[in-house]
Amino acid sequence: MGAEDENGRRTGELLAGRHRLGRLLGEGGFGVVYEAFDEQTGRPVAVKLLHPHLIDVREVASRFRREAAVMLAVRHPNVVEVLDGGVADDGTLFFAMERLEGQDLAAYLEAEGPLRVGVAMSIAVELSDALAAVHDAGIVHRDLKPDNVFLVEDGSGAKHVKLLDFGVAKVVDGSSAVSMATRTGTTIGTAYYMSPEQAQARKDVDARADIYALGVMIFRMLSGVHPFEDDSYPLLVVKICTEPPPSILSYRADVPPDLARLLDSLLAKDRAVRPASAAMLARKLAPFITVMDEPRLLAGTDRSAMPSALRIESPLAHARTMLSELDEPLAPIPKRRGGAIAAAAIVAVLALAGIVAYATRTTPAAPAPARVSLPRPAAPIQQNLFGAATNAEGYRFLNPIPRALPSFYAVSIGGPGVVAYAGRAGAVFLYAGHELRRLETGTDATLHAVAWTGTEDLIAAGDEGTLVAIHGPSHRAVETHVEHTIRAVAVLAPREWVLVGDRGTLVRVFGERASAIDTGVEEDLLAIASRGDDVFAVGGAGVVVHWDRRAVTRETSGTSRVLRAIGACPHGDFYAVGDEGTVLHRAADGVWGPVATRSRETFNALTCRDGRMLAAGAQGGVLVIGGLQSVRLDSGDDRPFYGIDAMTNAGVWAVGAGGRLAGVGPDRVLRLTSGVTETLFDVVQVSGVWVAVGAGGTIARASNDGQSGFTKLDSPLASGFGGVASLDDANAVAVGDLGAIVGIALRGTRIFASPTQENLRDVVALDGSLLAVGAEGTIVRGSEGALVASRVEGRPMLRAVDGTPSAAVAVGDAGAIVRIGSTSSDVVSCDVTTHLRGVVVDGDEAFAVGDGGVVVHITRDACAVEQRGGADLYAIGPAADGGFLAVGEDGAAIRRTPDGAYETLTIDSGGYDLFAVHADPREVLIVGAGGVVLRRTRLVVPSRH
Repeated sequence: MGAEDENGRRTGELLAGRHRLGRLLGEGGFGVVYEAFDEQTGRPVAVKLLHPHLIDVREVASRFRREAAVMLAVRHPNVVEVLDGGVADDGTLFFAMERLEGQDLAAYLEAEGPLRVGVAMSIAVELSDALAAVHDAGIVHRDLKPDNVFLVEDGSGAKHVKLLDFGVAKVVDGSSAVSMATRTGTTIGTAYYMSPEQAQARKDVDARADIYALGVMIFRMLSGVHPFEDDSYPLLVVKICTEPPPSILSYRADVPPDLARLLDSLLAKDRAVRPASAAMLARKLAPFITVMDEPRLLAGTDRSAMPSALRIESPLAHARTMLSELDEPLAPIPKRRGGAIAAAAIVAVLALAGIVAYATRTTPAAPAPARVSLPRPAAPIQQNLFGAATNAEGYRFLNPIPRALPSFYAVSIGGPGVVAYAGRAGAVFLYAGHELRRLETGTDATLHAVAWTGTEDLIAAGDEGTLVAIHGPSHRAVETHVEHTIRAVAVLAPREWVLVGDRGTLVRVFGERASAIDTGVEEDLLAIASRGDDVFAVGGAGVVVHWDRRAVTRETSGTSRVLRAIGACPHGDFYAVGDEGTVLHRAADGVWGPVATRSRETFNALTCRDGRMLAAGAQGGVLVIGGLQSVRLDSGDDRPFYGIDAMTNAGVWAVGAGGRLAGVGPDRVLRLTSGVTETLFDVVQVSGVWVAVGAGGTIARASNDGQSGFTKLDSPLASGFGGVASLDDANAVAVGDLGAIVGIALRGTRIFASPTQENLRDVVALDGSLLAVGAEGTIVRGSEGALVASRVEGRPMLRAVDGTPSAAVAVGDAGAIVRIGSTSSDVVSCDVTTHLRGVVVDGDEAFAVGDGGVVVHITRDACAVEQRGGADLYAIGPAADGGFLAVGEDGAAIRRTPDGAYETLTIDSGGYDLFAVHADPREVLIVGAGGVVLRRTRLVVPSRH
């Protein structure tokens, strides 16, 4: 037996005659956790023991016992399992639980930073499932936070959730509530994750407090920060109870708007606005698990505290000092003189103090600029830039119009009808002569800035210090000697440019020489503007930097909010805009002051037209600023604008997410692109009209004129659709997440009663009957009202099916190939382990495609790999000119000719993944990410190969 440790335990000690103690795993204020071996069951466990000196502290001992009781009451795969518990020979309280290998979510987030949407949603859905089981048992956790969520890996490397620590849970039994850690009048839970009702120490805290806490966790997983932060516990309570939560769209450009709206509801002050149950929340979050784009963070999210009126220097600073004795971020508000200091009272007092402080701030008022008249906003109108484009392979863009494009982050006007856009994956596009074409940049770095340096010359800058000079068809990289992302550029002269970027980067480039200028700030600099010898940059935490070619000075902006853009009219004052509706004006004497605005929208870019400033918003608005007043123009679309530019006689251009382009008239926004941009997974004809389905419950139909892209139909579900097929001439059926089966007609939709909750990925149909396949080897057969589910031997993930409901071939993960008859399903033995994602049936033969460019030829008696190498392939179908066409990752495409040869095609999808190929007697359609829909007239009807 080993030496005794400071907890009075020895390695090898047998606890309660059953648990052999190993090494110490962790220690906290209430107890310790040891690695142990359960000699009765033969399995490794973790044993939690209460500190000996706390055994006689009644409340602590009671909390410890009840934690074990709660965990025993809830049996769920995402809740840690308690196996045993009791009192050791020396009187120490303990319980043994399953031994987990992995790390807690807090450590994972510290190492990984903001997560992909899909990864965060996978964690959130499992947490929701766990909470649903906890709540069904009549328990409110009340201390949900990353430290209490453990991540374990399964055999495939996927991470799964285990919910821990029910030490402050509340058991609700009818109308009575038994607290496990506190008396009425004190707050419960780690401060950042407390709901407003917890922060106010209300007696009627219910399961919706856990839903709020999960909302905070989702916000942190996506942004890296909490929605409310403050160094002072009382002031943090004030923010939680009184301030509106920021939109996640202020921090992430890749978060779907539907998810942003859902997250807003989770963080609502009024708990009636939050989802009614954790089970409902799980269903609402599930569709976003498939969103696996790289995180697109908007700069400035890594800040020490959320903006607040309480942060403004004012007489409130003295109040903060007086209240410093209450600054215990992780502790409840203490009781004084026999009674609790009610959190609600503190909220009211501090909120009033904040209002008074803001009203009495001592910063001198800035001289007001001249008043400029503002327009009366008019409704936006659609005015497509030009018609559908045809690419080199003869495919014409049906959606989006004018064509599929990456997200644009910057725009620069070179003259009337000459505009440059920069964006994702090294993209620089030039619009000139009513034609849009991509320029070569020699980089795949995301570009955040673009500017004209001459009549035919451009520069573009972006990630990791990238700077590219472009002249016509040629380009060259310019060395900046910085590794941080460059966010903006200002052209002082044709050969003199100034760049700003992350971590206070300021670089002057003259000719071929770049020299760094020390700004003395660590905040990210996100925007730049110049006039004469004066250069201004703005960025995180409200920083404003002024460089006059001699020295750098820092100006006081009066805000801690992120400033994302700065600009001025030729003879006017400077303005800056940023997060949560922030608009600031700089007077001639250098004093910054706020501009009135009713909008809470984050503004990402700024330009001038006709004496007014125009700001591009993260929720699709354009703010018109005149003097100290403003008015918002709606675009009719809530996708963000990232860039805006104006030029006399050349108009105003705005750019944004999904290749969005817009113009701005005197009183309205002109939408220059149209059509859905959600990912589309399949397409079919309904009553002679093309209908596509995809992520987030998207159902979209082609426009009647064929020139306006696809428009959304009302969808009965928010879950994603993976496949769609024709039931008959006037009806189609779509299948998707959680067993969704939906009938589609042009006059409306209806939900079929589904026999499964497994995710369904593809479907074939004929004469009113359908056959769908999906997760866990699920097969659904039958007609509406008479659907039955079965499973394939081995339960492989089935991703695609082709044929008819009575004779089909399905393929899936790990090389799964299944022949399906009217009542049978037979696994085909084939020497393939690659994930297969698409299949086409041609008589007695079939062709399957998958990861690594694999193509498998399947006959009645055998199967063989015909092709390997290259990008992942997601779908295969008839080619327009004979043979078969396979498409996939980043727009990759190969054609199998009638004689069995393979050739590479250039489909030019704008770099988006392609997910389906569908043919009718007249034409072939391809659909994919970014809302891509391509069409080509069918020249040859495929014959059997």
